[in-house]
Amino acid sequence: MKNLLFLCILLNTLSSFSQNFEITGTLKDKDNNLIESATVYLESIQDSTMITYTISDKKGNFNLSGNTKAKKANFFVSYSGMMPLKKELTLAEKITKLGDLVLEENAQLLGEVVVIAERAPITIKKDTLEFNASSFKTGADANVETLLKKLPGVVVDKDGGIKVNGMTVNIILLICKEFFGSDLTVATKNLPKEIIDKIQVVDTKTKDEAFTGEEGDKENKTINITIKKDMNKGFFGRATAGYGTDDRYSVSGILNYFNEEERLSVLGGSNNVNTSGFNSDEVKDIGGGSNNWRRVNGVWQQSNPLFNNTTDGITQTTSAGIHYANEWNKKTDLGTDYIYNRSDTETGSNSRTERFLPNNDSYTSISDSKSNGGSFGHNFNLEFEIKPDTLTRISIEPSFTKSKGNLYSNKSETQNSRLNGLVSNSFVNKDSKFDNYSTKLDASISRKFKVPGESISLWLNSGYNMNTSEEKFKSTIDFADITQTDENVNQQQTSEQTGGFLNASLRYTRLLKGNWFYNLRLRTDINNSEINRNTLDFDNLTQQYSFVNTSLTNEIKTNTTILAPSAGIRFKKDKLSIRFSTGYNFTTLKNEDLLANTTVLNKFNSMNFMVSLWKEMGQGKSIWARISNRARTPQISQLQPIVDNSNPLNTIVGNPNLKASNVTQVSLSHRNFNMKTKSGYNVYVSTSFTENASVSKTITDFVTGKSVTTYENVNGSYWAYMSGGYNKKYKKDKHNFSYNLDLGMNLSKNKSFTNELELTTKSLDLTPRVSFTYNYNDLIEVTPRYNYNHNSLDYSMDLGQKTNYSSSTLGISLETYWPKMIEFENDFSMNHNPNVAPGFSKTTYMWNASLGMKMIKDKGILKLKVFDLLNQNTSVRRSAYQDYISDTESLVLKQYFMLSFTYKVNKIGGKKKPNY
Repeated sequence: MKNLLFLCILLNTLSSFSQNFEITGTLKDKDNNLIESATVYLESIQDSTMITYTISDKKGNFNLSGNTKAKKANFFVSYSGMMPLKKELTLAEKITKLGDLVLEENAQLLGEVVVIAERAPITIKKDTLEFNASSFKTGADANVETLLKKLPGVVVDKDGGIKVNGMTVNIILLICKEFFGSDLTVATKNLPKEIIDKIQVVDTKTKDEAFTGEEGDKENKTINITIKKDMNKGFFGRATAGYGTDDRYSVSGILNYFNEEERLSVLGGSNNVNTSGFNSDEVKDIGGGSNNWRRVNGVWQQSNPLFNNTTDGITQTTSAGIHYANEWNKKTDLGTDYIYNRSDTETGSNSRTERFLPNNDSYTSISDSKSNGGSFGHNFNLEFEIKPDTLTRISIEPSFTKSKGNLYSNKSETQNSRLNGLVSNSFVNKDSKFDNYSTKLDASISRKFKVPGESISLWLNSGYNMNTSEEKFKSTIDFADITQTDENVNQQQTSEQTGGFLNASLRYTRLLKGNWFYNLRLRTDINNSEINRNTLDFDNLTQQYSFVNTSLTNEIKTNTTILAPSAGIRFKKDKLSIRFSTGYNFTTLKNEDLLANTTVLNKFNSMNFMVSLWKEMGQGKSIWARISNRARTPQISQLQPIVDNSNPLNTIVGNPNLKASNVTQVSLSHRNFNMKTKSGYNVYVSTSFTENASVSKTITDFVTGKSVTTYENVNGSYWAYMSGGYNKKYKKDKHNFSYNLDLGMNLSKNKSFTNELELTTKSLDLTPRVSFTYNYNDLIEVTPRYNYNHNSLDYSMDLGQKTNYSSSTLGISLETYWPKMIEFENDFSMNHNPNVAPGFSKTTYMWNASLGMKMIKDKGILKLKVFDLLNQNTSVRRSAYQDYISDTESLVLKQYFMLSFTYKVNKIGGKKKPNY
């Protein structure tokens, strides 16, 4: 770190020979009207490199300041509908006052055709923030992610997550269409910067909101990437193949074909190094893992593993996908994608869990678990959008998902009592197979009327799913107390879960008066599901599973019906938006036990409301507030009286008498980004209070250590969250600096039951983070970072455990691209967790590195990658919740060396269709 500090001081000293400047003025039109949100920027005369820029405020004033070695520079002003203004300025004076500058109307403005200066780095168009890609210099092989890191107010984290002035980017579009679904990194890591024209940032909207002109989500952003007109024909892509020690391998490829509105992308890959295979070949993407199974109501299901990377386990993945989009004509758009995935995963963990009891005793469980399994899945999505006329939009979106696989796991566990010593030893083996599929159809029709603001929309969503599984379950519990009878279970359980749903919503919106709008909505949801579970005990005489276990065999049918009328009012004027809506939910939930011939009928009727306000308080400055109240029905698994004995030491059964929870939430956010200083901050606060919260209720046998868990309603729970962030970018000619400060705080009060006694737990989590990046002319980039996490727990009764613990991570990334043909990347991190139990590593180190050499006219790169250079990779974590604290160490990928070769193809910009 001392060397890093010295380097930064040295570079800062070298750049100090440049001079500071400040340019001020006021923008007006010929009628003396002040011009707000015009782009003012300065470029180098020598190579047209952008030096700095700003945006005029509501009084037309601008202040352009920076630092450069250049003696002269070109000064530009750009504003939609006005002729661009250009001046050559001498920067000898520290302060240059230009006074009033008058912009002339653009005589070439015809209809909706707007002519503006080509190189304006940033443009504000109503609710759209637009960046000109060519104004932000990057290296020759940069992708969209590299470009985004250059943009003011944009922060890209280590995992590829994107925020714009603190607001999360949850959708990325390519020419207004999705690119391989919801994973942002497929677009950001694979689209080259050289083909990008504009990066547009807007509020996230549903397609219906975009069509009818309604407001979107002010707290989430969508990025739309546009392509240069001369680059929208041709194809580009890359292919990578690598092999390493311990038979580690990785192959992947992606090919994109563009022909104006027609786009085709094909990708595929296979590896056993825990990566998705579709990210760019960077050292930061090495490693990870994937756990693709989850159990829902006793049925094993596969999550979508295509782009999921985690840190635990070792996974071999083979995936392939194809995406096609085309605008057949001005009335019809088509989008479709198909994804195939196959994965084989091995996991393992050692854990120590201490569960505290109100009799001043505690049970400590030390367990060792392993699992391995394989799965494959198919995902298909199709989207038609039809606009028969300018006032009507029809959308039809069918989808299909199919997955199949198997999972074998075993677990051994020793349980000790603080007061009585050894309680039991247990062993569990599971051999599971699952086969699942689901279909879904989303359809909508929206119609605008000639009266501004009047529209009507109908949405229909329907689907069907079938999930089947077969599991052989063996468990043994050996009790230390000789008066207790040991337990042995050997069962075969087959489950079939089927379900269908139909959701319909009709909404009408109309202008009330002036800037006031009202809407009426009627929503109905119908959900049916049936779970058939057949459990057979093993017959030692016949050596077959032949005895029906009636307590674990059931046939449950569930029907949920919701009828929800609502009404709302919206006010929208200039930079102020106010919304209010209220409604009433009539919910009926019917549970039928077909074997026991019993029926439980639950009715949850509740009122809900929402009030929100958004106000723009100045350029880049806004405030948003919201208060809402809504009911939450309990989960099906919490209501159904089905016994789950998958953990022989803790049996779970639902409670059909649960009430609906009532949640009141208040949220507030404030954002501010200063174009002059290229810095911004954001603050977000949210708190919720819950009545009739559904919580777990556990009763433990003090002799055997066995528990039975069900659910109960409680009052008095609350949750509060606060986050804040500050980011700044600073440029001195070829020297680029940026730093990010973030703070998260989570405060909660939860209730649970331990042996009929109500336990209140208050928790406080603090997570400050800081990172700094220095980049010199895209030749070297260094990013030190530090994360700290502190957890504090306070219990309503003395359970005798430690209530405070913390962990921290110190890391640094270093990337160099000099000499020109050499790429050298490093990522080092040190994790310190001082409070974990004895026997677990308190400090772990991770160092990944790669050395690459470009060849074949920069189309190819030969790279040597090293994962876990120090051979110390471990995964240790501590978690605490209500009445337990647990430490876990998991199986992770270990050190390997890999030599890989990547080849890039790029045939774009021609007038003819490429042949390939």
